Amino acid sequence: MKLNVVLIDCHDLGDWLGCYGRDWIRTPNIDRLAKEGACFENYFAPSPQCIPSRMGIYCSRYAHTHNVYGQMPPAGDPPLFMAQHFLQNGYQTILSNHLKVPVTPEQAGFHIQTLTSLIMPGTAQEFFEQTKSSSQPFFIHFSFSLIHRPFGQEFDVERLFTLPVPEVLPDTAITQHDLATLAHQIEELDTAVGWILSALDTMNLKDETIVIFTTDHGVALARHKHTLYDTGLRTTLLVRSPSQIKSGLRSDTLLSSMGLFLTLCELTGIPIPNGIHGRSFKSLFDGETYQPDEAIFGSVSWTRRSRQLHYC
Repeated sequence: MKLNVVLIDCHDLGDWLGCYGRDWIRTPNIDRLAKEGACFENYFAPSPQCIPSRMGIYCSRYAHTHNVYGQMPPAGDPPLFMAQHFLQNGYQTILSNHLKVPVTPEQAGFHIQTLTSLIMPGTAQEFFEQTKSSSQPFFIHFSFSLIHRPFGQEFDVERLFTLPVPEVLPDTAITQHDLATLAHQIEELDTAVGWILSALDTMNLKDETIVIFTTDHGVALARHKHTLYDTGLRTTLLVRSPSQIKSGLRSDTLLSSMGLFLTLCELTGIPIPNGIHGRSFKSLFDGETYQPDEAIFGSVSWTRRSRQLHYC
């Protein structure tokens, strides 16, 4: 029996989670994935911008090979998307919210899309119940709009002026307020992830489902997002698969998110497609020898946005 796949991603999170040593951010549900699966501590995006980075995650191809610069849509021959490949190999493919790349859900391989900006209690279970009438395994993608700016105005008053300020930022009241709203939004995301994990438990799907939590690039702060510093490219990857991955595995191996697509192919036993730029890192789960890369490639481009700025 093929394993199900639940892919959870969000905007602009970097590695700002409790399980990555930021214990001032309260993320017990996402941290649970790290405890029950694998946590990768040196996981980098191919770009500190949304669309080019997501092309790497979803297609395992560098964005410039499809003329994706800045926020431009793919041009030329369409790339093979992860969901499309799973659909072609017998999976139900369901998308929650928007994919955050300029293609239609159908072009990306989803046969069902539900527009939900935030999973609410009970809603996550409805997604899994949609799959019950089919003998096919499912690939469900929960694509959150959080943690994108604007962070909003909500924050915990008692935490204001208590959060550590990154050394590249001025320690001012404005910065402290900004970090408090960022932390609040991350914790909102964590609550929603908790509902997804609870639904898997309730539906007795945990043992037969691979859960991945990741993000596109670094947080939207100065010298983070949109830069090629580590803070712009370093991201989160947590993978739980009870039948395949030892609980509490932590790896500091240098990896690129370009390899996620291939790794999921190997974990589920479906063929690896041709024309892929990334490398699978499944052997890290198995305790086998893995020859790490000495470096990863990252790039930043602006095009349309830079032209807008030029004429402002």
